[in-house]
Amino acid sequence: MKEIFLGKPLHWALLVVTFAILWVTGENHLHTSEFNVFAGITFAVGLGVMTVVVLTHRKGERITREPIELTDEELPSGD
Repeated sequence: MKEIFLGKPLHWALLVVTFAILWVTGENHLHTSEFNVFAGITFAVGLGVMTVVVLTHRKGERITREPIELTDEELPSGD
């Protein structure tokens, strides 16, 4: 299964939790009745997911199926 589901189990669990939170906001029609609350929840969930992924990533870990190779032209110049 590791070849199908790349990444840490924590990240996959985080995805499921995110879907559940956003499902509940949709079921409660927050996007139409309380848009500011909906926007705040969506922002907080996005920020939380991003923070967890960044903090748990280790340098050199595989992220994609295929390696990302940059040519010399694509590398930042550092200017």
